[in-house]
Amino acid sequence: MNSPFSAIVHTRPAREVSNLIAFAEDTASLVPISERFLLLTPDDPDVTPTTLELAARTGRYPASAIFPYLTDIVSAAGFNIVREVQALNTQTKISIRHHLLPCERQQMTSSRSRQTRESPSRQSIY
Repeated sequence: MNSPFSAIVHTRPAREVSNLIAFAEDTASLVPISERFLLLTPDDPDVTPTTLELAARTGRYPASAIFPYLTDIVSAAGFNIVREVQALNTQTKISIRHHLLPCERQQMTSSRSRQTRESPSRQSIY
């Protein structure tokens, strides 16, 4: 059974958590979403929500243990959280709305990653 809580879920850095808080506020102004949020992050963000009620902050890991009790999740579209929410919605018939704000990531710069990118791709014989 879902509760009247939503969550913002992200690890680090605090700047990205702050961006997710702003995104959650924007989302709450546009679509029906619980404005009572749990902030699931190990660090304090750079900003405090102005239009959302921040019910609690916790660094609980794994955060997915709390997902069945939420109505909405705001995240940075990380691979693990997207798969976890999708699996939960599919396997348990729970309907958690997942609002995604992808964060910019830098390309790998090691010599090995450059070699991988520059090597010719394998062609299938089928």
